[in-house]
Amino acid sequence: MATEKEKAIVAQLYSMAMEMVNDDYTVCIDYHGFVHAVDVRISPKNSGEWVYYSDTAYLSGRSNTWTEKTSLPLLNEMLAQVKAHHKSFDADGVKL
Repeated sequence: MATEKEKAIVAQLYSMAMEMVNDDYTVCIDYHGFVHAVDVRISPKNSGEWVYYSDTAYLSGRSNTWTEKTSLPLLNEMLAQVKAHHKSFDADGVKL
């Protein structure tokens, strides 16, 4: 099972992506249940080109292989990238 910190960041990623429906960017978030992992991709609206394509963040609790030590840096990077393309945040991820 993912930790509370991991679940909170993933929930925030999904929430922010859903808010961006009318923004200039499209955010794709995939949860892969069979390996307990998350991927994020960001592209300009109506474009097939990615401006951000994350490494896969494997969440804690899967076969005692992955931990917060490996997942949190990647999840925080994903969150920073989504904030950087969200209209409610400036380029540094500070809420406007």
